[in-house]
Amino acid sequence: MDIQYRKEGRVGIVALAPLFASGASLARGAAELERLRQEIAWDREVRSIVVRGAGVFAPQDGAEASYVELLQSGLAEPPTPAAVLARFAVPTIAAIEADARGPGLELALGCDLRVCSETSRFAMDHLTRGELPMDGGIQRLARLVGRGTALSLILVPEALDADAARGIGLVHRIARGENPLQVAMALASAIGDLAPVAVRYTKEALLKGMDMSLEQGLRLEADLYFLLHGTSDRSHGITAFREKKPPEYEGR
Repeated sequence: MDIQYRKEGRVGIVALAPLFASGASLARGAAELERLRQEIAWDREVRSIVVRGAGVFAPQDGAEASYVELLQSGLAEPPTPAAVLARFAVPTIAAIEADARGPGLELALGCDLRVCSETSRFAMDHLTRGELPMDGGIQRLARLVGRGTALSLILVPEALDADAARGIGLVHRIARGENPLQVAMALASAIGDLAPVAVRYTKEALLKGMDMSLEQGLRLEADLYFLLHGTSDRSHGITAFREKKPPEYEGR
């Protein structure tokens, strides 16, 4: 089993084992993660996900070879763990407890937010091994930090420390004097207090809208806003605001 899952309140915690031993392990991990994604999609109690794993974001020998093996498997569109992480409807947070380099950093980029330790270092260093990012590293990195910064990180693959990574928006929180998992859990819990339907629609509007024209993106926002009007959560939120009491959202 490459994935362990448990719930803590409104937060789902996904613990990944190192996935890059072979193309078969990549495919197996992606398949397990996809089954879990579908299971969580039906669970209204889960409002955010924390992704962690000992060394799962760190460099791993043979990682690129495992991707080649996966691509040669004959599947029309081989699924990868990073691709599956990017499909979760609820916000996902990577708790990076060591370094994140190469394919491990690509995996972390599949999450919406990233929390790291004070000593974490980051590098998209595929070119030093004659490879190039192929698991969304180029596309997701450019959308996250901008084209010029992404190109610099790939062509000049020097490792960034935690502060530099946060400075360019690659990570969103640094766990100073704390465990990254604890900080990620606190962030996930705070997201869980928000209206879950509105949170999911916000994520959908942002991620899908980036691949649309401005006009199309604005239309998507308007459509989702219209759908939100018919939810119980919106009514509860307005009532709670007027009565000056905490809202109790149900995800409906």
